[in-house]
Amino acid sequence: MFRSRPVAVIRKGDFKLHLYLEEWLLDGGKARLHNNKAIELYNIRTDKGEHTDLSHSHVAQRNELLNELLQWMNNTGAPLPTRITTSNKPVAGNVAGEN
Repeated sequence: MFRSRPVAVIRKGDFKLHLYLEEWLLDGGKARLHNNKAIELYNIRTDKGEHTDLSHSHVAQRNELLNELLQWMNNTGAPLPTRITTSNKPVAGNVAGEN
């Protein structure tokens, strides 16, 4: 059985940020950003294959894109897993990964 990882993506200029939604919840969301493995950042001008994650070395770009993506998700009511349930269905919470 094939299963893909739910992800939200934003691109701005040369940078592209991936936010893996389940990991965002499991890794502690924005409160644990320093060691959260839910975020990947790539310079798509110099790294077309997206092989080198820059999320910890380009913190300003990461934070800018992450904040814009979370704000967009909040403004649009985009579905986001926010709490683990026995039915594996998303329940009310917020995009910061805090319940």
